[in-house]
Amino acid sequence: MSSSSRVPYQRLAPRSPSPPSSPPVPSSANDEEIDLDELTRNDPRFNPPPPPWWQRALLIIFVIFLHWVAWKLIPVGDKPVEYPDDSYLWTAPGPETQ
Repeated sequence: MSSSSRVPYQRLAPRSPSPPSSPPVPSSANDEEIDLDELTRNDPRFNPPPPPWWQRALLIIFVIFLHWVAWKLIPVGDKPVEYPDDSYLWTAPGPETQ
C-alpha cells in the first residue's frame, strides 16, 4: 500500500459541553425517589429501533445456509472400511507348550 493512497489523519473537534437530554439524576436517594424505568424509557440508547422484517428473514436464511454448508462438509465415505482377512498370517515357530 503506497503512502499516497492513505487518507490523512484529521483531529476531531473537541466536544462542547451540552445540556443532558434526560432529566438529571438526584445526588442522593434521600432527596427524591429515582424511577429507573422512566430514565431508561426516555434514553434512546436503551430503546433501539427493531430491525426490519427483511433483515430478520435474511438472518434466518443465512443461519439455515450455514447449517446446510456444515452438513455438506461432514466427510462421508463411499463404502465402509474393509479390513484384510487374517487367514494368511502364520504363527511363529517356537517351543510347543501343552
